[in-house]
Amino acid sequence: MTPAITTLLAALLALGCGTTSSPQDTPARAAPAPDRTGLPPDSTTPSPPLAAEDAAGSPAPAPDAPPRPPAPPAILSPETLSWGTVGLAPSGSQPAWVAGFVRLDALRPLPGLRLERIRILDAGGDVVAQTVAEHEIRVASPRNLPGDLSAYGTDPLQGDIPAGAHLRLRLYGRLDRSFDDLCPRLCNPTHGERFEAVLRTAAGDELRVEGPLSAPWPTA
Repeated sequence: MTPAITTLLAALLALGCGTTSSPQDTPARAAPAPDRTGLPPDSTTPSPPLAAEDAAGSPAPAPDAPPRPPAPPAILSPETLSWGTVGLAPSGSQPAWVAGFVRLDALRPLPGLRLERIRILDAGGDVVAQTVAEHEIRVASPRNLPGDLSAYGTDPLQGDIPAGAHLRLRLYGRLDRSFDDLCPRLCNPTHGERFEAVLRTAAGDELRVEGPLSAPWPTA
C-alpha cells in the first residue's frame, strides 16, 4: 500500500469517527398537557355572546315601556250629596233615598251617560248602603237654588254629552235600607262617611267620583 493511499484511508476514518450526539444526549421536550375541552385539535373555545346580544349576534331589544293608562273621558268633581226619605216626618220602614250634585267636565263625547250606582261608605271603605233602583241623572239649570237637592230647577239628561261640555248633574237613587235602619248611624254623620258614585257611558267608559256625605235632607 502506497503512502498516499494510507493517508487517504486515515482521513476517511477520521471523518467517520467524528463526535455524534446520541439520543441520551438530546434534551427531551415536555409532553403537551392533556386536552380536557373535548374539542378537536387546533380548535379554539368560542367566547359566549355579550349580554346585549342574542344568540345570532344581533343587539337584544330594549324592554318595552309599560303602556300609559288611557286618559279619562271626563272629570267628575263632587259638590254635595245627602240622603233622606220622602216626607217631612219620616217614620217606620220608609225607603231612604240619596241625592246630590256633581260637576262634569267632558274631555271627549259621552254617549248615553247613565248612573250605575251610588254607595255610602264608612271611613274604612265598607259599604253602609247602596242604591238599588230608580237611578236618575238630571242637569241643573239656573233655576236650581243653592242648597236645594230636589229636582226643582233641573232637567232630564237627554242625548249625548259633547266634548268640552261643563255640566252640573243631579244624581238620585233609592237605597237598599230604610230610613230607620240608617238614621242611628247617618243622621249625624261624624265618622268619616262618604259617598261613591259610578256613572257609565254607552261605550263602556266608567266615571267615578267620591265626596263627603252630608246630613239628611228633609224631603225628596
